[in-house]
Amino acid sequence: MERVIFATGNEGKMREIRSILADTYPEVLSMKEAGIRREKRKEYVDRIAAALILQGYLDRRHMEAAEADSRSECMCEDGEIGKSDI
Repeated sequence: MERVIFATGNEGKMREIRSILADTYPEVLSMKEAGIRREKRKEYVDRIAAALILQGYLDRRHMEAAEADSRSECMCEDGEIGKSDI
């Protein structure tokens, strides 16, 4: 079963998050509820932030490459769409 862990101890926020994600993720926990010790929380948050930043960068590179590839297509004389030789 998938579970989602949030970096907040605010019970009001956790209630709201759980109500929003109830249909998608049945198990939504705070870091404290997941048993992550206070001393280790910053380390976990930093690792997650680094992973999200890296994934955003990789997604952007992939999207830019796909856009560049689609821009290199052209209409050929015979009416077919093909790759530009430029």
